[in-house]
Amino acid sequence: MTSMSTSSLSIVSFIGIPLYLINYVISSYSRTLRWLISAHQVLKVLYLISFYIVSTVSIIYLIMGIIAYFKPKIVSRSLPYGDEPFVTIQIPTYNELAAINCARCCLNFDYPRDKMQIIIGDDSNDPSISAQIDEFAAKYPEIIMVTRRGNNIGFKPGNLNHMLKYTKGEFIAIFDSDFLPPRDFLRKAMQPFQGNPDLAAVQARWHITNLSQNVFSLLGGITSYVTHHIAIPFMQKIGGSAFLCGSAHVTRKSHIEMIGNWRVGALTEDIEASLELIKRGKRITYLEDVLVDCEAPFTFKDLLLQQKRWASGNITAFKRNLLNVWKSKKITLKEKISASIFSTGYIYPYFLLFLSIWGIISQIIPNPISPPFNLLAFILSTIGSILLTSGALISSSMVLIKKKQGRLIPKLIGGTLTVGMGLLIYVNIGIYSGLFNRKIPWYMVQKNGNSLVSSSEVSK
Repeated sequence: MTSMSTSSLSIVSFIGIPLYLINYVISSYSRTLRWLISAHQVLKVLYLISFYIVSTVSIIYLIMGIIAYFKPKIVSRSLPYGDEPFVTIQIPTYNELAAINCARCCLNFDYPRDKMQIIIGDDSNDPSISAQIDEFAAKYPEIIMVTRRGNNIGFKPGNLNHMLKYTKGEFIAIFDSDFLPPRDFLRKAMQPFQGNPDLAAVQARWHITNLSQNVFSLLGGITSYVTHHIAIPFMQKIGGSAFLCGSAHVTRKSHIEMIGNWRVGALTEDIEASLELIKRGKRITYLEDVLVDCEAPFTFKDLLLQQKRWASGNITAFKRNLLNVWKSKKITLKEKISASIFSTGYIYPYFLLFLSIWGIISQIIPNPISPPFNLLAFILSTIGSILLTSGALISSSMVLIKKKQGRLIPKLIGGTLTVGMGLLIYVNIGIYSGLFNRKIPWYMVQKNGNSLVSSSEVSK
């Protein structure tokens, strides 16, 4: 009996254990198979959502780029002699000798000196730089004054608000230290205000002087060019109002005071002010033929940190103000849509990063039901996807062609596919910082203009 039981147990074990193992392997494989299929179904949905959003925004920018490319050139009128209102020129600066070059250009304006005041808001913590600014300003005591706060609290908008206390002009022209305005800037910028009390500000076009310096300046400069050659002209065309860009603009002092001055601590005080003005029914006009020389970041670090700051500041501004813009009864539907277009620039990199992430993950996770690999189909679908999601890149290339700098297009494409990936990540860090109220520091970008001013030049 014992012998038979032992034999039966042996037979059962001999047959049962392998069957159990086989069943376990099959069950595990089935569960893994179902998991893999479900994972790819989810990834496909996420990928398609990101792809359609990126493609839509891409096509919008491509359409705007085509319109901008074929748009006829506009010639701005100049303010007649004898009708010049008093203007205060503000140059906020922080450890930047380039402010001296900017002030020199302002002194050269074709505008009565008795109708101008130049304020250099020096927040520098380097005594040697402050001493050189003082030495330069002392040559023109009747027109230039230097203001100091003793700190850099609130960054640039805090400095602008401090200069407001000393501002005599009804109008305020603001230039970052690396900006070099042309001789006719004030005459062109002041003309639209004539007989137009609802006009709050005038923004001039930026001209990047170091666009071809390296791949970093090209990517940084092209970002500004997309804004100035495509987005803002399109906004003005459909909504009748542009946006301030932080520099090379003139505003009414009374309108800035009306919105409570510049928002202290804002990373993009220009966007904050623009939305505040627009929702009150005030307009900002854009002068596309008034070009003001300026610089783009020319180091990788500067490019990343500048774009991160701009992304965070813009998202914060839109999060704070865009709903109130849509609630406003003082502006039309077209103006509301126009004001919203500016925010789409950050929808693009946000979902482009997701598109890349979902695509990479779907390649890493095995897909048990994928069809056999077809090289031709893969190449065609890849080309189609790239074309559908490259509207901003194509528009940027069109801007370069129009500016007769088409030779930079290969470098732009190469930089977008390499450096652009790091830039995409940092822009998204800025977007998330803005969405979740994470503070980031105000980082000062290196400027070639600082090296062009020496002690011997200050006294000129």
